[in-house]
Amino acid sequence: MTSKTTHVLPIYQQKGLKLSKNDTSSEVNQTLYRSMIGKLQYLVHSRPKIALAVGIVARFFANPRENHLIAMKRIMRYLKGIENFGLYYKKQLTVIIFYL
Repeated sequence: MTSKTTHVLPIYQQKGLKLSKNDTSSEVNQTLYRSMIGKLQYLVHSRPKIALAVGIVARFFANPRENHLIAMKRIMRYLKGIENFGLYYKKQLTVIIFYL
């Protein structure tokens, strides 16, 4: 029997974390937050499982707060844990050309 390892989406693991635009936690550096969002959005193309989580934290780029940064760091830790996983594309040996 083969054992499968499942990875839970990172944003849903922390029970008490509620993300809201009316958050009262302290402000964070907006430039750093936007830079991190850009990097995560780039990674969404190769790791579609994080697309929803990245979309949720990207909603708050105009006024990022401490809780939003905590959620983003959880996504980063998730990615660090699965860094050895990836997409493998097999080289196609035959080339088919169609003429119309």
